Amino acid sequence: LALAAVAAGLAAGGEVDISPGLPGWVHSIDPMYTHRVEYEARFGGLKLPQGGRRYGAIKKIPRVDPKTEKKIVIQFQFHQTVMSCSGGYLKFMSDDGLPDDLVEFNGETQYSFMFGPDKCGAKDRVQFIMTLYNTRTKQHVQHEIVQNIPTSKVEEALYTVVVDLEKERVAIGVNGDIRGYVSIAKNAEAFTPTIVQPKKIPDPSKAKPEGWDTRKKIPDPDAVKPYNWQDEYIYDADEEKPDSWLDDAPLKIPDPDAVKPGDWNEDANGKWEPPLVDNPDCETYGCGEWKPKLKKNPLFERKWQPPMIDNPNYKGKWKQPKIPNPEYQPWLGLKEVLPAVGAVAVEIWAVDAGMAFRHIYVGTSEEEAEALAEQWVSFDGYVEDRTAVLDQEALNTAASSNTQKIKELAIGLPPVGSPYSFSAISYEIKSRIMDFELKMEEEDYESALKYRPYLVKARAHSDTLLRVVLSLGLFFVLYACLSLTGLLMAGGAGDEPAAPLAKTGPGGASSSGAGTAAGAGEKSGGGSTVRRRARRT
Repeated sequence: LALAAVAAGLAAGGEVDISPGLPGWVHSIDPMYTHRVEYEARFGGLKLPQGGRRYGAIKKIPRVDPKTEKKIVIQFQFHQTVMSCSGGYLKFMSDDGLPDDLVEFNGETQYSFMFGPDKCGAKDRVQFIMTLYNTRTKQHVQHEIVQNIPTSKVEEALYTVVVDLEKERVAIGVNGDIRGYVSIAKNAEAFTPTIVQPKKIPDPSKAKPEGWDTRKKIPDPDAVKPYNWQDEYIYDADEEKPDSWLDDAPLKIPDPDAVKPGDWNEDANGKWEPPLVDNPDCETYGCGEWKPKLKKNPLFERKWQPPMIDNPNYKGKWKQPKIPNPEYQPWLGLKEVLPAVGAVAVEIWAVDAGMAFRHIYVGTSEEEAEALAEQWVSFDGYVEDRTAVLDQEALNTAASSNTQKIKELAIGLPPVGSPYSFSAISYEIKSRIMDFELKMEEEDYESALKYRPYLVKARAHSDTLLRVVLSLGLFFVLYACLSLTGLLMAGGAGDEPAAPLAKTGPGGASSSGAGTAAGAGEKSGGGSTVRRRARRT
């Protein structure tokens, strides 16, 4: 059914025929192409058999016109055992830029898209270049995407690019993993050069006038360092000049071992003089003007600098005048400036041997591309290989449909038992971080790449952070309990009322006549009061 759907859609593109004999494929007669592409009999496809060669082959395909379509989808299966320094990209040629005779096609022939892996040394990225027409300058301009997506790490790789013509955005996929869309016109930094040019640009014929001073403050030219200022280093007054010091000896002398060349011509080269070398006596005894060695000044506080004053010649920040941008054109929409695709070409310098393009699709449907990918012979093979080499980066960037599987690989299965156990709380924290990470990746892939290292570290150290938080919480609980106990004890000791004083008469006797009874009561009651306080304590 998938193949039938693709066949039905050939009017707007479809799978490119790569069969034995390569019917419809034309090799360029340009002498720069030193070798021909071949049919790869084992798995099928276009093979570049030798390294260190430049290949040029082209084939017309059903026209895909952006003016009448909603999307353009390009997909191909690429094989490479070793890719040390090569590009594995294809060119999708502009329909209106093709030569009348395809054998005249070469590297200067206009293309609509150039797409595929590009790897050499430290550079390892999927390249995507789009050609747009500038109605103001009447020229086609190539714009390269800035987004940095690594190439596949396995031999059999699937590369996909989806150009959404209505929403004006682009998404690139590697091995079925479609990354987040990048806006074409609204994001000025998404492509280089910028697709939508500014209305005005700095006038290149105007330069900052000579002598234009932008300094607000300058060192006071009239300031003089105080005579008693202590410098950082001073001459050592205790050092004495050696008696053997040679004041008048030269630092350089003619090389005594130098020999005049036998072919020296004095008429042409002048009088021969031996080259100068270091005077050996200077190393032994010392030569020239003698100065005592410098030493650290114990009185040094800071380096002297003249005070700053207002610059009398200050003119402010210089602003370069602007002129109308000759390349500016109001944004007409992607459909109006993107040329139609009418051919696919292999135009590449292959450093490594053995590259092959197994299958190629140029159409307008993501569903068709996905269905074809499932039908392509080696699709299951590279999916298994991709799972085998899945690393932490692949875990963090996988599609959201595999979220549960990714979480199991990254943080394991949920623990069995109480939801309030340490392991359960730790797993919940890691799970929340992972969910946030995957959600960010879906909404803004570039930001996800930026913050991914911090989120990975947060997951890795979540157990340690949880232990620290629990320890601090336990400490504060114990501290609060001890503080409350101390307050209760202090309050209990302060609640004992003071003993009433007996009223005395003028002679010191009890005014009530019960002095003796009071004294007896005090003696008997005093011990009881002490015992009550002791019990409370």
